[in-house]
Amino acid sequence: MKKTILFLSLSFLLLSVKTQISLDHTFNLDFVNNFERSRTHVEYFILNNEISFYILSQDFDTQITLLKIYNPDFSLRNSCSFDGNIFAGIQFYFFSQKLFNDDGLIEFVVQYMIESELVSYIVIYNENGEIIRKFSDVSLYSWPKVAQYHNQAKLVIQYADKAEIYSLPGTIPNNISENTGKSFSTLPPYPNPSYSYVNLPYRLDAGQTSIMSIYNINGQLIEIKNIDAYFNVIKLNVENYNAGVYIYEYNGISNKFIVE
Repeated sequence: MKKTILFLSLSFLLLSVKTQISLDHTFNLDFVNNFERSRTHVEYFILNNEISFYILSQDFDTQITLLKIYNPDFSLRNSCSFDGNIFAGIQFYFFSQKLFNDDGLIEFVVQYMIESELVSYIVIYNENGEIIRKFSDVSLYSWPKVAQYHNQAKLVIQYADKAEIYSLPGTIPNNISENTGKSFSTLPPYPNPSYSYVNLPYRLDAGQTSIMSIYNINGQLIEIKNIDAYFNVIKLNVENYNAGVYIYEYNGISNKFIVE
C-alpha cells in the first residue's frame, strides 16, 4: 500500500512539473508605455504552422501608427509606419503569404478612416509598407472578406452602393476566419466629434461577453459598460463629459473619440 501511495505521489509530482507554464519571451513596450501619448497591444498570426507576433502602437501626438512584425523566434522581422490625418479605428486583417500576390513577403489588409476627410479605406500592404492595392471610400459598416472554396479565393469589398468581388492568386491560411480575417474588428466611433451621444461600435464572437472601459486622455477610468454579442454598438451619453479626447477599450482593442 505504501509503495502504491509513493508511486502515485511521484506520478502527480512529475505531471505537475511537465504542465507548468513557462515564460518564452518578454516584449519591451517602453517605447509606447505612456498612456497619454499612445496605446499599444500585441497580436499574433500563424504562418507555415508557426506562431508569429506583431505589436501595433498608435501615437496620439504624432498621429503615427507603428507596426512591428516578429518572427516565431521573437526576432524583429520588419516594421513599417502609417501616418497623417489621424487614422481612426485602424484594423488589420489576413496576415498571410502569397494570398494577394506570389512573392514571399508577409501581406496584410488594413482598414481605417481619415477623420479630416470622413472617408474609409481598405489597403493591402506588404511587410515593407508597400501598397499592393488600395480601395477608397468603402463602407464604414463592412470589413474586407475573403471567400474560399478549395483553391479558389475571392476578395469582397463593400461600398455604400455596391460590392466588388476580386479573384485572388492564393489561399488563406487555415487558422484565419474566412469572414473576417481575424477574430473580430471594430469600426470607428460616430459621430466624432460629438457633444451629446457617441456610438461606440464593437464586435464579439457569438455568445461572448466582455467589458468596455472608457478613459479620459489622462488614463482615468470614466465609465465601464458590460457588452455581449447580441448587439454591436454602445450609445454613450457624453453630455456630462468635459470637452476633450477619450478612449474606449475592450478585449485589447481601443479607439478614441472627441467630445466638444
